[in-house]
Amino acid sequence: MSRYHAAAVLLLSFATPSAGQSLGIFADTLGTNCSLQAPFPGGAVICHVVAKIDGVEFPISAAVFRIVDMPPGWIVSVMPGARTSAIGDVLGDGVHVVFNGCVRPVSPLVLLTLILTPTSLVTNSSVHVSHHLTSPIVCSPEAACSAACARFCGCGGFGGPCYCAETTALVINGPPCTTQISQGTWSILKRTFR
Repeated sequence: MSRYHAAAVLLLSFATPSAGQSLGIFADTLGTNCSLQAPFPGGAVICHVVAKIDGVEFPISAAVFRIVDMPPGWIVSVMPGARTSAIGDVLGDGVHVVFNGCVRPVSPLVLLTLILTPTSLVTNSSVHVSHHLTSPIVCSPEAACSAACARFCGCGGFGGPCYCAETTALVINGPPCTTQISQGTWSILKRTFR
């Protein structure tokens, strides 16, 4: 491989998220509805941070990210998913969501459930998943993870593989927004309803 080709491959590994790995905030636990209606005045509404980890050849041990652009003053309660523990402040510098053991690629996986209590009316407001600002736990010293990105950590402790994740924003009180169901989830749904 020429130096030019090697440099191009290295550059692409810094800029391109791994195919099949994504983190998003959704109104449903399958990670398909990225539109949330939150009336004000009204009660609390629920959304979920969902991981889609199709196509990963290694087990995953954690996800590292933060949530940005939450409407100011809204009250947010955070609960870890059924198979996770959370360390950190998801609305501050960020959170390190640790899976209970290494997780083989099973998708979708609810990492956190957010209970939002609106304190003001917002229209067409987007809430995003972003990179952790000061992650005290590093997936890997590898260059591919040195980029600022929401990421998954592979099993193997320090030095394990690291995967940058594509992200999906949640739109509050905006137009309908849907995403595709991952192939793995679609296969499970077909088997369930046959």
